[in-house]
Amino acid sequence: MAATKSMKEYMDMGLETYLKERVQDQESWMEAKSGSSKKKYHRVKLFVILLSVSIPFLVTMIDVYAYFKYIIAGVGVLIAAAEGVLSLYDFQNEWIGYRQTLEALKREKFFYATKSSIYKKDSSFQFFVERIETILTMENKNWSESALSEVTVEKEN
Repeated sequence: MAATKSMKEYMDMGLETYLKERVQDQESWMEAKSGSSKKKYHRVKLFVILLSVSIPFLVTMIDVYAYFKYIIAGVGVLIAAAEGVLSLYDFQNEWIGYRQTLEALKREKFFYATKSSIYKKDSSFQFFVERIETILTMENKNWSESALSEVTVEKEN
């Protein structure tokens, strides 16, 4: 992608260019980030589930193998660590947040293309851009607040 556009290039931007260079670019990024976060969340959660269900079986083995108490303790540590990773990186909320924003962008494009909803009264390109940019601004604000709350929690600890 090209470097930063000049003000004139932004002023001359039409619907197709805006959709391609701004909206579709954001949708692609959010789709990839949402999918990645979903996979990470499911993998770590599956790991926790499998470790958790192994504990009752491992406990039955303590009478036969005394060292199994150390294995059980290790499994407990792994469960706590995995849950800590989920808490720290918040993959689930990241996945859902990006998915919600992505769906809002798609819905807005649909309304604009069909002159539905609020576009019945004002179907101008400028109004569409304002609505899309508001959605993206809210996503950015949510991300910033989430990142700042993580920093605040880290400082308090």
